[in-house]
Amino acid sequence: MTGFVTPDPVDAYAVTRDQHTELTDLVNCVRMAGREVHVQDPRFRAIDLEIHVCIKPGFLPTDVRDRVLLRLRGDTTTPGFFSTDNFTFGSPLLRLTLEAAIGSVPGVLGVRRILIAARGVHRLKHLKLRYDVPDNQIIRLANDPRAPEPSSVKVYTEGGV
Repeated sequence: MTGFVTPDPVDAYAVTRDQHTELTDLVNCVRMAGREVHVQDPRFRAIDLEIHVCIKPGFLPTDVRDRVLLRLRGDTTTPGFFSTDNFTFGSPLLRLTLEAAIGSVPGVLGVRRILIAARGVHRLKHLKLRYDVPDNQIIRLANDPRAPEPSSVKVYTEGGV
């Protein structure tokens, strides 16, 4: 007889206290009498990636590596592939879209292999065609060097110069 609501906040990983209160009040206005409804924080699937890329001749491997990392995590002006709004509950990570994002970086000749791990779930394994997550979880790859706990991405390069 109890209902649970889990929001997917826009442009953020966490729901603010004001958003939590607003959603609780909204749900209380429309719930059936005698039934409880609780607002829960979203559950994230923290992933670690290890990407091996081949570099085109004439490009510096470190420059290409830095541009790949920027393309994946983004910055303050441009959202990256793993920005907070690109994935929602149960959205899989598709290998082809990830390879397309990496391949769009100048200097990348191709992606040799991609390994993926989910923190606390399984160790690194090859990313096949897709990586599925449960319907109640959202993929998260923050890759913040100041706080490596949530997730990380490592890019290894071959070739170049």
